[in-house]
Amino acid sequence: MRAIQIFQPGGPEVLTEVDIPTPHPGAGEIRIQAQAIGVGRPDVLVRKGIYKWMPPLPAIPGSEMVGVVDALGQGTSVHLKGRRVLVSARELPVRGGCYAEYICVPESAVFVLPDVIDPVDAVSLPNLQLVNALWSCQAGRPVQAILIPGVSGGVGSTLAQFARMQGAQVIGTTAPEKEA
Repeated sequence: MRAIQIFQPGGPEVLTEVDIPTPHPGAGEIRIQAQAIGVGRPDVLVRKGIYKWMPPLPAIPGSEMVGVVDALGQGTSVHLKGRRVLVSARELPVRGGCYAEYICVPESAVFVLPDVIDPVDAVSLPNLQLVNALWSCQAGRPVQAILIPGVSGGVGSTLAQFARMQGAQVIGTTAPEKEA
């Protein structure tokens, strides 16, 4: 299968297309064939070699993928075969792995998607879910201003856009330029 791998930290030029064996799901795992792959801030930080949860190199980056379950490991639910799912590799013991044609993950790590959600739209759902959860904490009270630490990240920038749409003043902080 084709995948994107990094062997050393750096700029976009370190993203290398490789041919590697297609993984086979182990017990309790399912294999997903990619339809859409998200690109987010954690992927950039992995590429730069400064991610807090940096996987060992060489590594396949990629935190979100939407795809079809095409193979089942022993002890998994047969109803998932052929279903379209979202996987967020941020929740896996080893972060990343989605910049590939296939990924094997624990069955519990996926969210089944309804057919009405486009795969490209779905790869941004993890950030949107967090924004919705944060916003719902307001219990219907109007928000006049919001401080967003880490506003340059995926969740922060999504929350900032949502807050502006609601008419709130947005105040954001971010890491120093070399880390942002």
